[in-house]
Amino acid sequence: MTAARIFLSHSSGDNALAKAVEQRLKAKRQDVLLDLSGLQPGAPWRRELHHWLARCQAGLLLLTQAVLDKPDWVLKEAIVLGFRKDTEQDGFGFFWALGPGVTRQQ
Repeated sequence: MTAARIFLSHSSGDNALAKAVEQRLKAKRQDVLLDLSGLQPGAPWRRELHHWLARCQAGLLLLTQAVLDKPDWVLKEAIVLGFRKDTEQDGFGFFWALGPGVTRQQ
């Protein structure tokens, strides 16, 4: 089985949580695209994130209070991943996980 390339979307306020999720996914032999691990300092990070969003096989959005407080960039990623889920025929996966204290109603 080939590892899926999973784009991990999160708020910068949740860096520790994102790193923990990345480690668990890597332990399951998944290829994780996480800005904290994959972006080079000084590189054009927006272009690289756009490239990752276009090339990943799945997306995982960590929906936490930090995202709800400042949703702009994560919302953009969610829209792109949701669009890919809706339009691609190859089984693109888009998943979300609720952080501590966050409810579905929020």
